[in-house]
Amino acid sequence: MLKVGKRHFYHKHKIYGILIFLLALNLIVYKSVKSENVYFKFTAINPSKEKEQTLMVKKYLPDEVKPSDIVSLGELKLEYDTSKSRYYLYKEEVSLKPKEIRTFEVEVLDVWLVPEEELLGLKKQTDRTLDHLIDTSYGVRAKEIAETIYARLDKIRVSQNDDELSRELHIGLYRENLIVVDKVKEDIFKMEKLLVKAGGPNAPEMLEDKKVISDSPSKNMAWIVIFSIIVFSVLLSGVLFFAWHSQVKITKDTLMAAKKSSFPG
Repeated sequence: MLKVGKRHFYHKHKIYGILIFLLALNLIVYKSVKSENVYFKFTAINPSKEKEQTLMVKKYLPDEVKPSDIVSLGELKLEYDTSKSRYYLYKEEVSLKPKEIRTFEVEVLDVWLVPEEELLGLKKQTDRTLDHLIDTSYGVRAKEIAETIYARLDKIRVSQNDDELSRELHIGLYRENLIVVDKVKEDIFKMEKLLVKAGGPNAPEMLEDKKVISDSPSKNMAWIVIFSIIVFSVLLSGVLFFAWHSQVKITKDTLMAAKKSSFPG
């Protein structure tokens, strides 16, 4: 187990008219050898040799933990801090006898892993793009970028599955790996831009068996659609104009006939 921090909590509470003293609360994070879950262990200590003390236990969970990730809360309750946008664990009153130590344990899923599906997807996207660039003038540059991508993806996979790391390092590495993944995506985008310059398809993730699969209309088709819309608009305008002109003529003739019948001679 790795001791990663100490927090002091103050809680105003009266017991027989006496204010409660400061109690120490330690956080221990470890991973069970029997499962892939992570355990957060909170240890509350009453340092007094003579007085019983009461405190409120409160500890914030890492940003990545959501209620659906919690396997067991033990004696603690879960609440959300809107001001910090984080969940925290708490127990309102914990009574401790002199020199007593109480331990609270919370089990959560190990959410500090970049999904293997995402790593494989990024590698596959890199493979396809490189495959279309390798025989072009940008082939050497594309290969250099691809090799750095492969190395980073392998490093992520190895680091996040290293059981020798403490859970604190495991969480820290996960956050660093997310940054690495973003950089990998940027480099894949650079390769795709090279592919466009080389005259190849600009959506390698849509390729299958080296054929372009696309639901987008071609440039010629787009112009045909635009021209058809223009012609239709002109014809519709003409029909409406003639309809209006005919209606005006009919109205005029009707008025003239009504005038003649009302004022003959």
